[in-house]
Amino acid sequence: MGANLARIELRRESRAAPAPGAIGEQAQIGPPSAGHKLKLMMEYARSYTVPEVPDPYDGRPEDFETVLEMLEDATEGLLEAIRATRLK
Repeated sequence: MGANLARIELRRESRAAPAPGAIGEQAQIGPPSAGHKLKLMMEYARSYTVPEVPDPYDGRPEDFETVLEMLEDATEGLLEAIRATRLK
């Protein structure tokens, strides 16, 4: 798993970097008072420490599996956060 992620990240770094503050661009869509509620999906991950989901295209089929594992992990963390908020 780690090797696949490292390969995806290396390939991603060789491309043009995403615009800094991409979440800031998303914040412009909604009301200014809601900006503090926006989070990147990987902030909910429990087993991964990367800030963003890497792009698996132009890679190997295993890269898609790695991204799927990352998103499943982050989704579980997101559901936990939602449940914790609703229980308050």
